[in-house]
Amino acid sequence: MKILIVVDMQKDFISGPLGTAEARAIVPYVAEKAKNAPRENLFVTLDTHQPNYMETNEGRHLPVPHCIEGTEGHALDDAIAAAVMAFRRPALSASRPSARWHLWTRYALCTSRRRRSNLSAYALAFA
Repeated sequence: MKILIVVDMQKDFISGPLGTAEARAIVPYVAEKAKNAPRENLFVTLDTHQPNYMETNEGRHLPVPHCIEGTEGHALDDAIAAAVMAFRRPALSASRPSARWHLWTRYALCTSRRRRSNLSAYALAFA
């Protein structure tokens, strides 16, 4: 079985403070792959930090606030979100992923939190 894992294709990593031309260049390709992937084999991860990011160990070593939960930069890139959400309710926004996934009855949400550094990682599995 093949699976597709879309890792951290968020605005802050594509067009935000940690964005690059290379990241922007792969968006159409990743969006097309996500759009055509079987839903049960598609996983999407979100890098997630809290507002106190700069006080964390990572924040001291990478002093660029990014992917702060609830901000626009935390959201999936628009093209990626559209591809991932194509089979779901199209009117929903991609700006607050953790607030909308619970609306659907057929999903799995796995959350892993490392409290010491105040980092969170979300993996969304569509079934």
